[in-house]
Order: sequence, then structure tokens, then C-alpha cells
Amino acid sequence: MRGQSRRRWMQLVGGAMSLPACRGRATQAPAMTEARLFSGEDGAQVTEAQIVAAMAASDVVLIGEQHGHPLGLELAADLFEKLLATGAAAALALESVTRDHQAELDAFLRAQLDEAAFRKAADLEGERKFPRGTAAWCWRRRRRGGR
Repeated sequence: MRGQSRRRWMQLVGGAMSLPACRGRATQAPAMTEARLFSGEDGAQVTEAQIVAAMAASDVVLIGEQHGHPLGLELAADLFEKLLATGAAAALALESVTRDHQAELDAFLRAQLDEAAFRKAADLEGERKFPRGTAAWCWRRRRRGGR
């Protein structure tokens, strides 16, 4: 993966995961106990280490998941933590937190707001607006001092 352009966007494809929930149809997430990762280039199975190396070599990384799948957000959070462990500079954007609520997210990550106050201030009350996986991701960042 070395030598590839840093301007290329990296694709992550979770095996057996699709995005019908984003099309407005209710779905039942497939029962999986581990994620399977595939290259966006040729469909070959890859390891987490290969994904993290490709992420570190990229300017922009987009990670998508099937809404409601128990592995999606956890895998994304693990990959992000492993990326940070490489020393790469990275910023995290969450689809559930809009730009006009960034100050509230920053205050939560710095432990200036508790979770209930953050959810209320950022209009994120309820599981659908702020899923457990996203909340867990934010708590990981908070424990690291917001970094």
C-alpha cells in the first residue's frame, strides 16, 4: 500500500454489511461476531493493520457502517484509536453532531458537560439521534482528554 497517492480516498467495506437502512427501509442486521475487512480496490480480504496503514497514508478517510449493527461503530472506533496510536494527525467528524453543535461536543470531550447536558444542548436526546456506539466513541475520546 506504500507509494499510493495520499490524495486517494480510502474505502472500507465491511463484509456482509450493506446500507439499506440509509435508503429508509428497516433492516435486520446480520448476525456477525467479527468484522471482515476488504480492499476497496480489488475486494481482497485485508487485516486491520493494513487498513490502519492505508488510513495513515491517506488525506481523507470515510468510514461507513450499517446503522444498528453492533460491530459497525465499535470497529470504526477501534480503527480510529489504532490510527491515533500511529501518531497520525486525525480529526473525527460524526454524522449525528452538526457543525452548529461542535462547541457542545468539544465541551463534553473536555469534561465540561456531562453526557445528559451534552445530549440536551446538542439536540441528541434519544438512541436514534445518538446511538450507543457513537456515545461510546465519544467517551473514549473524553477519557483521553478530548484528544
